Amino acid sequence: MQSFSLLPLLLLLAAVATCTAAPDFCNGLDCPTYKVLMSHNQTSNVEVRHYPAATWVSTVIQGVMDYEDAINEGFHRLFDYISGDNTARAPVPMTAPVVVRVRAGAGPFCASNFTVSFFVPFALQASPPTPSSRLVYVDHVPDYRVGVTWFSGFANKWSVNVPYFEQLANSLDEMHLRYNQEEPITAGYDSPFQLFNRHNEVWLEIIG
Repeated sequence: MQSFSLLPLLLLLAAVATCTAAPDFCNGLDCPTYKVLMSHNQTSNVEVRHYPAATWVSTVIQGVMDYEDAINEGFHRLFDYISGDNTARAPVPMTAPVVVRVRAGAGPFCASNFTVSFFVPFALQASPPTPSSRLVYVDHVPDYRVGVTWFSGFANKWSVNVPYFEQLANSLDEMHLRYNQEEPITAGYDSPFQLFNRHNEVWLEIIG
């Protein structure tokens, strides 16, 4: 009988688990899976990720100038949805992150549009409940690549995020990657009641 070692198989299974397991900063919640395509260098918190196509639930806050106000309004709309404000009248488990895509107004005093999104849990990805509110919609997002950097603390003010967008943009320039500057994206993973070990991210979508 031919003998063989289980070690290569075990190593392969370990690698797959590492790629698919949710990161610690997801706090035990369902998070969208991703693959790290490259990192800026070993000392900076900058990487390029590929996210596969997935289903989210989203709402657009239009004509608002304050980032924090937009997040609060969008979060409450989506929280109502996962609390049962849907045609199934069924609760939907909370996920992470809360993603905010910002479409800035044309001038310094112009209002912006904010798309706030929750990831749909894996068990409901194929058939999420239909929102009851006309302001909330199921969002089938195609696969995409983003440059990402992360930081701790509270990031509910837009001014807190700006230096990290600048750092990320500089790193992507050094990596000779093109990115969408018109729609910066933030991703928050923590409850407002979590005071320590918070994890925030800013994303710039890679073009081409």
